[in-house]
Amino acid sequence: MVEDDVIKAIQDRLVACGMREYSAKVYTTLFSVGIAKATELHELTGIPRGRIYETLDDLSQQGFVTEFGTNPVYYRADDAERTYLRVLSLELQRLDKLRACLLDIQNLHRPYEVSGITEFHTPKSISTQVELKLKRIKSELLVVCNDKDTLHKYAGIIAETAKRLPVYLVVLNDEIAQAAPIKCYMTNDTLQRNLMQVSFFTGKETLPFLIYFYCDRSSTMGILRSNNEEFAFSTESDVYAEFVVKNFLKTIKPVK
Repeated sequence: MVEDDVIKAIQDRLVACGMREYSAKVYTTLFSVGIAKATELHELTGIPRGRIYETLDDLSQQGFVTEFGTNPVYYRADDAERTYLRVLSLELQRLDKLRACLLDIQNLHRPYEVSGITEFHTPKSISTQVELKLKRIKSELLVVCNDKDTLHKYAGIIAETAKRLPVYLVVLNDEIAQAAPIKCYMTNDTLQRNLMQVSFFTGKETLPFLIYFYCDRSSTMGILRSNNEEFAFSTESDVYAEFVVKNFLKTIKPVK
């Protein structure tokens, strides 16, 4: 009885380390009997016959057991230290593959942190981030737009946001105002118009922002275009956001 309790405790620890319950049961049983066939392990463990082969295949692929012989095939749990080194080698290979996948998805969308700024380079990642950002807003949104097509693209989510909280849509000119999905504003203040046309230097060229979102006077996101491809920058803590929003709200007037 004491031995059974010890074995059960070891099985629980193996499960806690990520091993499946059936695998832990078969593995500890193999240690106690030394060598066994699948049918024998089925009888010893009570694991359904259909699952015993699947479990042994998993243990073999993971490096915990070795198989030898043909018709019938026998299974054995190897020395613990050799098993550990074999499992470690397989796990490192798996982690290398995981790293390659992570780098591939990062290179596809290219979101990376630079001084709290996250960059997005695919249409899906940009539109998803805009949607998530606007859904998180709790009190107020200021949208500054310099491009009619871009405003049309995000008109739906802007209109939805305006149903639940104040949204101030500031446009550069009357042409852009025609695409406004909600009440929009303009400003004649020189400083504010300069802020509307703020640009970003990539290291090779200076690009104006197409649209800029100021969320709750702290979180911001700007979308730009270069060579007909859009990319975006987002930050969750923009130290200038409150200053910009306050100054815009002082000078904007509704578009008639």
